[in-house]
Amino acid sequence: MVDAGEDGSCGRRPLSKQHWRLPVDEIPPEGVDLHRVATPKEEDEIALALGLQSCSGVVLIARADQPARGEYALTGKLQANVVQICVVTLEPFNLAIDEPVSQEFWPPSKIAAVQSDEINPVSEDPPEPFVDDAIDLGALVFELLALAIDPYPKAPGAEFVEAETDDAQSKTRASEHPFSALQVLKDDK
Repeated sequence: MVDAGEDGSCGRRPLSKQHWRLPVDEIPPEGVDLHRVATPKEEDEIALALGLQSCSGVVLIARADQPARGEYALTGKLQANVVQICVVTLEPFNLAIDEPVSQEFWPPSKIAAVQSDEINPVSEDPPEPFVDDAIDLGALVFELLALAIDPYPKAPGAEFVEAETDDAQSKTRASEHPFSALQVLKDDK
């Protein structure tokens, strides 16, 4: 179980183990294939941190390349299975995640030296810094999972149905509206 800090955040973020770090000196100029699988404990931590019923099958399959000296690119896919609670039915439902991965990593000094107009934030993701001469694959996987899940999940086929009301109830509700007094002024014109 992950302990919550004073600010409500997790005391330790999921996927922070050495297994999820890729030292840049282990990336040859011709590139390297990667295959990382989360442990059940890590998947439980992800589920807790992201407010999921459960999380399983978290796998990163990618290729790390060195397109330029000191710059690294990661491409591939992230797969996972999560169970969320539908906001309409309040029933759990499964969601299979299969997200493409495409991210560049640069030394922090190089990112700071690049002018903001040289990186187009609309057309591509800006490069992420690598810290302590390693790419944090765990942070990338966690961010991609967080972005892939819907914060207001709705099970396939679930529909929100508004309650039927008669005209008398509708008029009563309308007169109880906080701005109903303004409607009187508008009608007087």
